[in-house]
Amino acid sequence: MLRKITKKILSLVMVVLMFYSLSSVQIFAYTLTDVALGRQVLLDSGWSPEEIDDLLTDEVIAKYASATSVGYEKKFYRVEENGAVEITEEECDEEIDNIAHQIFDEVEMIANGSVAAPCLAPGTDTKDEEITEDGYFTSYVRVYAYGGGDFILQARFEWLITPSNRKLDVFALRNSISLLPGDRDDIYYVYKADVTNYLPSSQYTATIENPDSMFTDDNGVVITQDLIDDSVLSTATNHRGYVEYPASIANSNALRAAAYSYYYHQETTFEVTPSISFDGPSVTVTPTTKFKFMEPNTYVQFEV
Repeated sequence: MLRKITKKILSLVMVVLMFYSLSSVQIFAYTLTDVALGRQVLLDSGWSPEEIDDLLTDEVIAKYASATSVGYEKKFYRVEENGAVEITEEECDEEIDNIAHQIFDEVEMIANGSVAAPCLAPGTDTKDEEITEDGYFTSYVRVYAYGGGDFILQARFEWLITPSNRKLDVFALRNSISLLPGDRDDIYYVYKADVTNYLPSSQYTATIENPDSMFTDDNGVVITQDLIDDSVLSTATNHRGYVEYPASIANSNALRAAAYSYYYHQETTFEVTPSISFDGPSVTVTPTTKFKFMEPNTYVQFEV
């Protein structure tokens, strides 16, 4: 009798161990193989190691293990009083460098006593008012193919110089009618900003994975995100966001498809809730007088 009970216990233990072993193999195989392969695909297509570590989880990285980059476009913008103007990467780098030198010179003159220090509240950004009203901005769209008519679409934005006016902005990733997005649960989104506190002194990266609102349809996703603002005792800089989703061919006769990114920056004294309209892949936001559209929007075509 004791031997039979012992055999039953051993059998049960073996079943549990086998189940645990299989689960462990899945987990470790996923981590060591798919993530490593996915990371290399992203690196080869232009991602930096810092961007990958900052914006993506291992689960997301693993999706790219068998993917191939098939399309990419990146744009840069100067945000002025009357709207956003597209500029080249070289122009963007040069103007930001000039602003950095100007700020350094001002700080040096204050330190030497040449000029009086301005009365700025903690967290107030020094800006070159002659060059920009409200910052410099960049965005890109990337597309990867799995084969068999399956793709994954990416869009990313970053404020290269932090906008002083930070409220509810609109960020979208859209696809042409020849594609059909995956389920809403397949959408991956993250927004981050680096926060510095003054009393007590500390620094951390704020991470938001659930935006203020998210709208989906057969042409992609539209997100509203409240950018983290400064306070009397803190500043928030390096605002960046990222969204991706899978898509498949909706029309077997299609030869090409496209992915689009849209960004509308709110410039208001008092925050307004935008009215967002979808017309196929395109996105419009009203009231138009309260939002600066990063135009022309980022866009890429690719073969299917």
